[in-house]
Amino acid sequence: MLTHLSSGVGSLALGAMLPSRNGAAEPTERSSMDRSALPHFAPKAKRVLCLFQSEGVSHVDLFDDKPALHEYAGKEIPPSIKGNQRLTGMTSGQSAYPVVPPLKP
Repeated sequence: MLTHLSSGVGSLALGAMLPSRNGAAEPTERSSMDRSALPHFAPKAKRVLCLFQSEGVSHVDLFDDKPALHEYAGKEIPPSIKGNQRLTGMTSGQSAYPVVPPLKP
């Protein structure tokens, strides 16, 4: 049950740690000393995508070229890798476990 509540409990903890705006001072103008915190180049990114994944990032999300995926794409996962374990909770009714083909961005 706690695994399902981890995000909610974390949000509550974060809310308790952040100061409220009720007693905060008015924002002041930036001084010239604040310029040292800025990057020395113009930012190019227009958007940032933040992924929260409690385990690891999938090869599908990395867009990192994996040459072995071309060789195994669409074929059954070898028993030396799969063994007797069920790979994920979403594969309980599957009879085949093909390798995901590589994606190109």
